[in-house]
Amino acid sequence: MDEEGPLNLATDCLLIASLDSTQNFTEKREEIIQKDEVDMIQVETEGLFLGSSQSLSIGNKLKMTLENIPKKFLLILDGVLKSETVRFFDEYKPNNCKILATSTSSDLFTSVDYLDVLKLEGDELEINELGQLLRKFGFEEQFNNEELTELIEKTGGNFALIEKLMTLARGNKDHLQMLLSEFSTSRRSLNEFTCNTPYPFNNLEGSIKQCLKMLSESLCRSFDFCSVLEPLAWTPFEVISLIWPLDICGNETESHLKSLISHQLQTIVCNSILDALPKNKNYSFTK
Repeated sequence: MDEEGPLNLATDCLLIASLDSTQNFTEKREEIIQKDEVDMIQVETEGLFLGSSQSLSIGNKLKMTLENIPKKFLLILDGVLKSETVRFFDEYKPNNCKILATSTSSDLFTSVDYLDVLKLEGDELEINELGQLLRKFGFEEQFNNEELTELIEKTGGNFALIEKLMTLARGNKDHLQMLLSEFSTSRRSLNEFTCNTPYPFNNLEGSIKQCLKMLSESLCRSFDFCSVLEPLAWTPFEVISLIWPLDICGNETESHLKSLISHQLQTIVCNSILDALPKNKNYSFTK
């Protein structure tokens, strides 16, 4: 939504944690505004526009509320979906406030001058962490390192997906391995792996659709061509550039075309739909 769009404080949860240095850290005060209350804020602000007297009034009230909290506090915005959410809180936060935001799209934060981005890599899930997680989900049978590695590799280390599979398996190792096989061989679609977990989407299809909403229609159509690429394998840019569709006049230079493709791919990466090869890793061509 553009800068003149309606004000929408779209976030799953608003948490304010006081980190006042004069208090014991374990005794810090916390105030959590749950999603239904955030939805009420959205209803109250529906139809308002950024820069209007009404939205400025709401912003000033929020700023006054935050300024009354002790020094050194952290404002957490979980599940940010709209750029106006970022602009709103960045404008009205007091000087003693730090903001931690989670989102599938780093493009939403381009309006922020001072920003540190931490991207969670899927393959950072360690084998020992996965073993502990399985025990937490009621799996009594032991998993060897080979089985744990297979689970990480076939799911891409996607914690939300692993959580869905473990929940559906209900502590049964054989059932988990069957679900993993069905997922990795595409015998079942993503929406068939549906269950209620702390993850805000019942299945990963809903999550992917939300990410795709961040892209333009033309970029979504271009992304469709990635379906011909080998799954679970890094693909060199030179290969992707051979299949990537572009609307061109015909007199563009090769460097200009590569720049266009690179920019479009980076937009997709920034919206958590494609992964970019980490700088500390190398790929090799498969024959």
